[in-house]
Amino acid sequence: MEELLERICRLGTTFSDTKSIEDLYETIVKKSLPVFDGFEGSIFIFSKGKLKRIYSTRGKVYDTIVDRRDIRIRIFNKTVPFILKGKDLEKERKIHPVLRRKKIKSIVLIPLFHLKKPIGLLSMWSKKEEPLIGRNPELIKLLGTISAVSLNRIKHRKKSSEGLEEILPKIYNSALKFLLPLNLEDTYKIIVNEAI
Repeated sequence: MEELLERICRLGTTFSDTKSIEDLYETIVKKSLPVFDGFEGSIFIFSKGKLKRIYSTRGKVYDTIVDRRDIRIRIFNKTVPFILKGKDLEKERKIHPVLRRKKIKSIVLIPLFHLKKPIGLLSMWSKKEEPLIGRNPELIKLLGTISAVSLNRIKHRKKSSEGLEEILPKIYNSALKFLLPLNLEDTYKIIVNEAI
């Protein structure tokens, strides 16, 4: 268990080094696969009441899940990670024949939440019925939390950099006015005017 915990912590560092949201989607899925004995994976983002597949190792297989009966929606709504195997997986194989063709024996579904706010769902397919991490539900939840925090951090970094780009010209123009030789009274007037 300690080895898995260490691997997940290293993933958190890898996720935090990622610069763009698109790269982060790919990094989360690809770097998480070995932890789950995974074969293929996808990440879904929650937007406007729906889960939308944003990235998949299978290529451009983007779809939106709306059907409340879909297992991914049910697990996402429960907010608790789940390993789909046995009879539950057999039901999914009837709906998605690709699972049988690829000999998938389990699917790990991890809801991604940050501060109780829904972000998305991580889905990992495995050819093992009991993925290594499957014996440690706390670690599955930890990986989901690390992924969600990383996604949230990048989203907010983008918003703050957009705000910064908007305010920097104003600061620059204000600073230029201080380069002019002024007396103390004029300097105070400029400071007050710029502050307002």
